[in-house]
Amino acid sequence: MIYRYRYVTHSSFSPAIEWHFFKLRAIPCNNEFQRVGAHDLVITPTCHLCHSKDGQGNAVQWGSFDAIHDSFEVVSEGVVVQTEPYLLHEKPAAYYLASTRLTEYTEVMREYAKDGVRKASAEPFIQALCLMHAVHAHLNYTPCHTSTTTTAKDVFTDPRGVCQDYAHLMIALCRTLGIHARYVNGFIAGEGQTHAWVEVSDGQVWRAYDPTHDIAPSWGYVKIAHGRDADDCPTNRGRIYSWTQETMTVSAVISKI
Repeated sequence: MIYRYRYVTHSSFSPAIEWHFFKLRAIPCNNEFQRVGAHDLVITPTCHLCHSKDGQGNAVQWGSFDAIHDSFEVVSEGVVVQTEPYLLHEKPAAYYLASTRLTEYTEVMREYAKDGVRKASAEPFIQALCLMHAVHAHLNYTPCHTSTTTTAKDVFTDPRGVCQDYAHLMIALCRTLGIHARYVNGFIAGEGQTHAWVEVSDGQVWRAYDPTHDIAPSWGYVKIAHGRDADDCPTNRGRIYSWTQETMTVSAVISKI
């Protein structure tokens, strides 16, 4: 299956700023499930763009401006070719079992996870499927109720949030049972913004789970990056050394060719 993607973020600054450093993860990754074909990344205002990889192995694009500007725009577009199934043969790092600031869990959450898989086999993928169903049933999709600092413990107690929160809660519950789990961001078919889902490993292979939609992803899920949680792999993060009010809009359009 072939998909065309177009990802745009536009920031406006008031007042204008003089110096701005940015780090992006704006180009889909290459793996067994998907290959990136022709692609283009345009930054406005123009600047020298550097390419590297982060600690998780994700492609990173970064640069800076040292002239006055009141806007910043990223346009990433191209083609991705996908083949089923969504399987990634890669051994997991031990830190995908460790809780982080955003995926900390309580003993109550551990018992909740145990109850969720009580009738399931010990197979990690089957237990992850049970936990995905449990998270989807537990949370209510509520835009603008949470923030980027909301933790899995927060949404377990107050079960309202968006895709990032669904992913963090599922990751936390998996880790309470000793299942390797990691956060994924990317795009899904249609129009919207970025999306978050979860990858789970049995020690050899990673499979994908989307607790927001309660499905195992396949076609149309375009992966950008992964990490222990959302803090590891934001699509757009910057640093500004002056006071300003930033207004940002984000859009992502994925269409089948």
